[in-house]
Amino acid sequence: MRRLLLGMLRVREVYHRYAGTVALRGVNFEAARGVVGLLGLNGAGKTTLLRLIATTLRLQRGQIEIAGHPVARVEMVRPLLGYLPQQFDFLKTATLAETLGFLSHLRGYRVTQKRIEAVLERVGLAERANARVGELSGGMMRRLGLAQALVHDPRLLIVDEPSAGLDPEGRVEMRRILAGLGEDRLVLMSTHIAEDVMATTRQLLVLHRGRLLYQGDLAPFIRRA
Repeated sequence: MRRLLLGMLRVREVYHRYAGTVALRGVNFEAARGVVGLLGLNGAGKTTLLRLIATTLRLQRGQIEIAGHPVARVEMVRPLLGYLPQQFDFLKTATLAETLGFLSHLRGYRVTQKRIEAVLERVGLAERANARVGELSGGMMRRLGLAQALVHDPRLLIVDEPSAGLDPEGRVEMRRILAGLGEDRLVLMSTHIAEDVMATTRQLLVLHRGRLLYQGDLAPFIRRA
């Protein structure tokens, strides 16, 4: 595990363009372990960058490696990563346990019932394992989304706006969960809410209009700001 976490993520000179609009302009950074906050205004290019890393968007120019493997080798990198997109949905009539089992099967992962129970416990949904997805609140739905990204125990967890739409209590709970997950893996968390970064991580990336303006510890950035 420790070998995989060394240089877990490397991004080199990544550019991306949508129909004449440049979304990313030569982004470079490396990350190994812990929670790394990706901060930027809406439209800064955060989601584009996360989708490229998560292999749901094709890389146009530059290099992205996960544990030494280029993202073009999806068969190698996808088992190493989990992805919570900003928007998602599940079958409302399925139970939480059924949802995790079904999604794992679709992705080709073999997970036991014990593993499903452990993941639901970690995101605070163990008591709702047999509840229907349609019965969940918005905060519980976000935590179920996090559970589906964690069920195969990825070394890199990518979360896009994890507290979007949550009330203050739900936002605090999500921050607590993500902070704990960063103890034994790399968590790359995108947000436009500075409070989420300050409460969750000590490592920061600041993206603005497709350019990476800052990479480093949170404390020096706060002093400079």
